[in-house]
Amino acid sequence: MKLALLLLAASLSAGDWVEMTVIASAYCPCPYCCGHRAAGVTANGTKVSEVPYAVASDPQPLPYGTVLYIPLGEGYLDKSRTSEEQRQFVVDDTGGYLRTQTRKTGIVHVDLRFKYHGSARRFGRKTITIYRWIE
Repeated sequence: MKLALLLLAASLSAGDWVEMTVIASAYCPCPYCCGHRAAGVTANGTKVSEVPYAVASDPQPLPYGTVLYIPLGEGYLDKSRTSEEQRQFVVDDTGGYLRTQTRKTGIVHVDLRFKYHGSARRFGRKTITIYRWIE
């Protein structure tokens, strides 16, 4: 794991990966997950049809554009995204619940975006370890 993170760091420029333990849940762009007014566009303007897999979070601890590394074994796209580069995801969305829970508990809550509702439901909610890129 450490070697993989060092190799990823070399490809990103000067900086370091910082380990974080977060509460992770999952969503997809459907009306059930995002509300009946869901337009397929994230809080920072990303079109979900173009970037189906990314992360939503409270922008205070994890601003839009933050690069996160989610290791294999944490349950997020473990079967389809197996290379180290494919395990990097960008924070591009938020939600009121995420902001409330993060600020209320002091534990960062992230929402992992899936393409399909069934995949999001199967992921559920769990505590996982991720890595944040700090320049």
